[in-house]
Amino acid sequence: MEIDYGTLRGRARCYDANGVCGKMRLVVSCELETFLAHVGKLFPGAQVRLADASTKGTWAEKVIRLLNGSEALSVTTSELGDALRREWRKISRDVLTPEFLAALDGIGWRYVSGKGRGGSRFERTVEVVEKALAA
Repeated sequence: MEIDYGTLRGRARCYDANGVCGKMRLVVSCELETFLAHVGKLFPGAQVRLADASTKGTWAEKVIRLLNGSEALSVTTSELGDALRREWRKISRDVLTPEFLAALDGIGWRYVSGKGRGGSRFERTVEVVEKALAA
């Protein structure tokens, strides 16, 4: 696979007694949602950071970028709407696709639907929270 060959350059040749190499930075340029949906299979245990925090792109890409850059454990759709300067109910239909939900999982978030006063929210997955607490 070409992507594996490309990532094996760099520090992969310098590994310890356990077969673990040093930290590496991999720059990937592709369609965001598809990549994030499969990042766990391609690079298990890798921490994904999005370098381009541009305001361009689809609503789904904007939401992913905001959540990926957030250090909060939970973000309400109201807070997200404020950050996007658009009411969540007006964009949610365009955002909440199966591809988007798979991409969310790839960056360690999940969508929790809710009605009433509490409303819907995005929250970090258990694995991400446990990793943060262990650090």
